[in-house]
Amino acid sequence: MAASFCYAEAARGFLNGEIDVNAATVKAVLCMSSTTADTDYDATDVSAMTLDEYDGAGYTAGGHTLTIAAPAADGTGQGGFASAVVTALTILNLGAGTRDLAGVLFSITSLTPDMPLCWLDYGGADQPDGTNWTLASIKLKGATTS
Repeated sequence: MAASFCYAEAARGFLNGEIDVNAATVKAVLCMSSTTADTDYDATDVSAMTLDEYDGAGYTAGGHTLTIAAPAADGTGQGGFASAVVTALTILNLGAGTRDLAGVLFSITSLTPDMPLCWLDYGGADQPDGTNWTLASIKLKGATTS
């Protein structure tokens, strides 16, 4: 089982203020156990990865576009950083896939090529079973550009 992580190039882009979270289109792609997204830490292009995209009922191929709340200055004494919150994603009646759900690949599809942002390891025994599946909110932090 892999751990959750941010891809190196995306982390660098956020920290250097090169990725504008206000303008980014972020997608969540559910991946099954034969993916390479969980180990390809230096990936810069989603199309070069083996996604093994989820195939259970209720899932939309290509991933789900997420809503990002406008970033605000982080008031926790980390000057120069801003936070943006990706709102929760709920997939109604998500059915079982042909293999276990391994995790979620978040990618920025408003860049060319699509850039992998982070991997969220699922790795749980609680696999989708036809009930609603929810991914709670995620907070992104990046350097402010102003």
